Amino acid sequence: MLRDVALATAAAQAASGRVHGTVRIGFSGAFNHLTLPALARSIRRDLPDIDLELISRISTGEGITKLRNGTLDIAFVGLPIGGAPAVTSRLISRMEMGAVVPEDHPLADETSISVSRLADDDFLCMPMDGSSAMADALMRCCAAGGFRPRVVQEITDPYMLLTFVAAGMGVSIAAKDLNTILPRGARWIQLEDDPVYMDHGIAWMAEDHSAAVAAVLELSQTILPTPAENAQ
Repeated sequence: MLRDVALATAAAQAASGRVHGTVRIGFSGAFNHLTLPALARSIRRDLPDIDLELISRISTGEGITKLRNGTLDIAFVGLPIGGAPAVTSRLISRMEMGAVVPEDHPLADETSISVSRLADDDFLCMPMDGSSAMADALMRCCAAGGFRPRVVQEITDPYMLLTFVAAGMGVSIAAKDLNTILPRGARWIQLEDDPVYMDHGIAWMAEDHSAAVAAVLELSQTILPTPAENAQ
């Protein structure tokens, strides 16, 4: 009887033309405070028969691994994702990197600085094992400023990293969109050097995904369009 009910339900769903299924989306947390809510709200509104599972604290490297082993359907990632066979990605936002310092830092009241002025500071950073696009962007910023940062602590959660900066544990480099959620006691400062950007994207398996995943990906092109090539 249960099998007959399940078959009848599936047949009715197919006849309705509406997309059903479950879509599992991995995200890091603070990095996606602008993009994830917009997409999730639209899925609830436009694809009401899709069950949405949101999995937090997923770094770029972990997201790619989970896509490949089938435990995620879509992942918010930092770009580029490197050589990840069978994984497709799309740019959804590009954010300029800037300095984050405690409010009592000597440079906290500056409107802009050269990153080289932080060369003697202790740095806090996301993991430097290749799994974090933010860590890669931080290293690129400092290299452009002519120094290698003295990283005193690696922190896996981006909001906790900002909190540690606010607590006076060090400075960091972070994307501009994090400026809107800085904890009290931290300041984001624009850099005067040639801009370094952090690219945010979504990734998914190029093949072998469900109609529900395909529908969410199609919707994402409207809700989170790829920025124009010259957009900053």
